Amino acid sequence: MCRKSRPEADNICLDCFDRANVKNQNLWMKKVNLNEKVEETVDCLECGETSHKVCVFHFKETPFVCGNCSGEPGLFKKTIETDPNCEIDVFLDEKANKQLIMGEEKIAVASFTTAKSTTTKELMPDLYLKDAKKKYGSKIDYVARAIYFFQIVDNISIAFFGLFTQEYQDLGGKSWCVIDYLDSVPWMRVSSKSPSKIYLELILAYFEYMGLKGFKNGHLWANPPVKGVNYIFNIHPETQRYLDKVQLIGWYHKILQQGERTRVLAGYRNFEEEFKKGEFKHPIDLPVFVDSLWCKILKWVNDELKTDEFDDEHFKEKLEDEYMERAEDNFYFELCGSELPNPIPLEPEELNPHKILGDRETFLDKCFAENWEFSSLRRAKYSSVGIIKLIEAAREKRDANGSMQD
Repeated sequence: MCRKSRPEADNICLDCFDRANVKNQNLWMKKVNLNEKVEETVDCLECGETSHKVCVFHFKETPFVCGNCSGEPGLFKKTIETDPNCEIDVFLDEKANKQLIMGEEKIAVASFTTAKSTTTKELMPDLYLKDAKKKYGSKIDYVARAIYFFQIVDNISIAFFGLFTQEYQDLGGKSWCVIDYLDSVPWMRVSSKSPSKIYLELILAYFEYMGLKGFKNGHLWANPPVKGVNYIFNIHPETQRYLDKVQLIGWYHKILQQGERTRVLAGYRNFEEEFKKGEFKHPIDLPVFVDSLWCKILKWVNDELKTDEFDDEHFKEKLEDEYMERAEDNFYFELCGSELPNPIPLEPEELNPHKILGDRETFLDKCFAENWEFSSLRRAKYSSVGIIKLIEAAREKRDANGSMQD
């Protein structure tokens, strides 16, 4: 058995169990191993000791020399600091750390932004494409933002919360910021409040920043996570709890109510309330964001209509069923920052793209290829150090070339 994995091992073979000096042996259960995968190991080139790659943070396909033999137990960074040159990271860092009490390890933030665009045809059904092009133009531009939050646990910065957002400076004459995906793993260490309350404040901090930058509108869709599906972080702990739709809607109400109380948000409404205001008189009025709720529904209705039903009347009739189904699970709100006497002009920011960390699917592919997962604290440490290595490499390249491209 790998010596370093013993304090945190969650699965131990019978041969090693008695020798591992396991505490609280009565809490362990004997099970049959149905997992055919074998965790990768490396042997020290000098002493021959076998260790898990994860436990010794061995990332390269090069000969391994353990810390005892090399006298150099750590040749790379295992912690990360917020980049003082990134305005939003500094803002979120300050907001996050205000939630902690003395003695709790500091939170750090790293984010990446990428300019993206899509055709209006990709977002709107054929029946209303002509009107959509009049409203949006033939192409829609937006910024995709990825935000990673870390906290030090056992002297290692561990990623525990992530946001992927979309920001539209001009979508049919309105500015929007939208949370596309959010994800968490239970490795943050705080005693002063529950992790969900910290996550709530991190989400509001993002919307507060966007309001201060001049964005006026925000959107949330309560799309409950499915256990076993990876959204940002690859492989969650088996015991991690997930909110169902009702619970997620309730949590979003808490976030938005807190936003109103603290004047981050000027007001919020669910879809039903927005509909009653007369905001959505026609399908073309529905806000469409890339891969979002109404984009998907409009395209689905378009595909469901038969040839002899392909007209405005039948489309609206079928869409009204979705209006009832989606009455409470999507929210619309105004950001207070845009109501300041002298709001900051809405101007394009300097982007800092990252080809892996800035794209959710590419990041998940990287995690899968490298066996980066967050199913246990031990594996989350290794995976987080892998992420840190990517961030540090990008920062070094930026400092050398003046660009964050990687």
